[in-house]
Amino acid sequence: MVFDLHNDIITGLQCGEERSKKITEYIDSDNSIVLAVWAGEDQSFSPIDIKQIITTIPKHKDKIFVALENCGYITDKTLADFASLPLFCASLTWNGRNNLGGGAYSNGGLTALGKKVVKAFGKNNIIIDTAHANLRTFYDIVGMSQKPVINTHSLIYDVYPHRRNINADQIKLIIDTGGIVGITLVRAFVGAETFGYRVIRHIDWFVQRFGVDHLAIGTDYFGTTDIPRFVGNYERLEDYLRRGLGKLGYQDYAIDKILYGNAKEFVRLHHKN
Repeated sequence: MVFDLHNDIITGLQCGEERSKKITEYIDSDNSIVLAVWAGEDQSFSPIDIKQIITTIPKHKDKIFVALENCGYITDKTLADFASLPLFCASLTWNGRNNLGGGAYSNGGLTALGKKVVKAFGKNNIIIDTAHANLRTFYDIVGMSQKPVINTHSLIYDVYPHRRNINADQIKLIIDTGGIVGITLVRAFVGAETFGYRVIRHIDWFVQRFGVDHLAIGTDYFGTTDIPRFVGNYERLEDYLRRGLGKLGYQDYAIDKILYGNAKEFVRLHHKN
């Protein structure tokens, strides 16, 4: 069983029939999934668009949740409507800069509108996801948020210095807010050319420094082609992590917390929509 904080099937798999079939399989499984509605740098959604997407997803309490990824299309005029949507979390940026703030590959922090979004989403129990935020935007979000802050799908900068990874200081600040970090499977973030494919290395680094209580999984399935086949679905991923962590001496209770327990508890405490 896996609780996945980030799965891009809604926008990554364009065939509606195939997508619906896969989501139904998720509901029938033991897994819980956060489905992200991703917008490219030049894409936009209206609140009505997001409502329509949500209505097409089979509802199942505590199994299927919806998130936004890259909210640069939000305006002052539409903010209240977006903040009223039944969302689990939202990342304000993607890799570039938008009208809310700076993404992972750009400069600058939150804009005035970005700060309004953080406040409005917080009041409506939509968690801010710092994945894809650059350092300045990250610190701006953490500095003003009155709610827990999360990072749904990154790896550890101190293990492999990629711009999409987060460092020890960021992790500590996320934990201090009561948030969680989702370990992702993207090969480029792991440091494949240097270390080989070692997601386990990133997980163990986190646990040795911060314990096991704030670590989760955020696969990025359907959001990239850079995930190896041997962890290409939830069954394979769980088997890989149980075997790999077990070899390092991790007990079943700790592996369970990483795979699903911590995310499930976070949702129980903080998801009110």
